[in-house]
Amino acid sequence: MNILFTGSSGPKVGATVAAHLATSHTVFGIDLAPAAHTKYIADICAITDFSPYVNGIDAIVHFAALHAPHRETHSRDAFYATNVDATARLIAAAKAAGVNRFVLASSTSVYGRAMRSTERAVWVTEALVPIAEDIYDETKLAAEALCRDAFATNFITTALRFSRSFPEPLPLMAQYRLHRVRS
Repeated sequence: MNILFTGSSGPKVGATVAAHLATSHTVFGIDLAPAAHTKYIADICAITDFSPYVNGIDAIVHFAALHAPHRETHSRDAFYATNVDATARLIAAAKAAGVNRFVLASSTSVYGRAMRSTERAVWVTEALVPIAEDIYDETKLAAEALCRDAFATNFITTALRFSRSFPEPLPLMAQYRLHRVRS
């Protein structure tokens, strides 16, 4: 199987790529930064035609995105351009090229305000309705909607909600996991 990974130079993607290589898949990557399995050095926002990247590909795993820490350094427009508009162009090109599977790396952050209660513990299950609280959540939910709308018998889409997929100091990570500050 030929698999294209966007955001292929990112820290979380390396282990996923290695797992696929171990099962004899052929992996191609697109990222801004070079890495062992990044074939194409490119900005997904600058790619208007993804067809050269998706021709001959069986599945796409879309990790490339602006993340929660980027809220301080990037505009709303940049979040939409990266997390929504580029995703829409990639999905359209994938469908046109006959790609069979599309996996979106989303985030548990989309639950936002739904994870905060002063009255009881909140259990995060599929039944919990997301309540976006920032631009990151908004754009990840919008990208999930694109995947949901693109789903077809011959184009299987999946959104996986990862937790805390960016580097941070261990004390901060522990604090976040043990206690959620009310906003």
